[in-house]
Amino acid sequence: MNNIVVYTAIFGGYDLPPKVASDEYVDYILFSDRPIEAEGWEVVVVEKKFLTDSAENRYYKMLPHEFFSKYKMSVYIDGNIDIKLPISGFVSDILLSSDMALHAHHRAASVYDEFAPMVKYSKIGVTDAIKFYKQQIKYEEDGYIDQSFVEANIIYRNHNVSNVAKAMEFWLSEYSNGIRRDQLSLMYSLWKFSVSYNVLSPSMARSGSGYYSYRFHKKSRKKIIKKIVTRLFLLPIAVLISQAANLYIVVKRFKRRGVR
Repeated sequence: MNNIVVYTAIFGGYDLPPKVASDEYVDYILFSDRPIEAEGWEVVVVEKKFLTDSAENRYYKMLPHEFFSKYKMSVYIDGNIDIKLPISGFVSDILLSSDMALHAHHRAASVYDEFAPMVKYSKIGVTDAIKFYKQQIKYEEDGYIDQSFVEANIIYRNHNVSNVAKAMEFWLSEYSNGIRRDQLSLMYSLWKFSVSYNVLSPSMARSGSGYYSYRFHKKSRKKIIKKIVTRLFLLPIAVLISQAANLYIVVKRFKRRGVR
């Protein structure tokens, strides 16, 4: 058996199976709630445990140590990420110096930079915007200072390392009890459990260069209508919330540093 597993989790037909490059040192495993024709993948059909497809995906995405104890390294990819080239050598190299690696976000430098685009593109609404800032304020008060922002669509892990497993379980808890955008609590979880990680350059998946290429997720009519409503009516409200919360966080930082 190989030391590296590449896996994805597709539920409710949200994505078509990714295309993958043949790699003799990698096992490809796809979790799903239904049989899928997926060239290059071992499809594992599982019984659903959660009410939503996204919650089901996050369970497998965040807890590889629960399923892959026999593998040393794992790579999670979203269902819309194709692998164009063999990646075993690349994965082995980047996980020598740290226990996790993630690609820098293609646009945002921090969670706050990403806030307005998330509302604009209907990834969160006003209720989630409020929840998002409550969550970030809690992180700041715990002593965490936002330093980087990453994509969570490709994740490299030495998943059996103890503090990595604990951080991933904590990440799932933060996601389940907070805003349903998983990258917002990821870096805090790694900080909380002192996980060593590298932030790699952006994956270039959107441009199709490098190891990966990107496909848009399948969209339902309901999601398209929601996006239009959000852009027209809710973005201005969310931006006001953003400005107020940013001011609050700045004040809290100065107070914590003893500046009055």
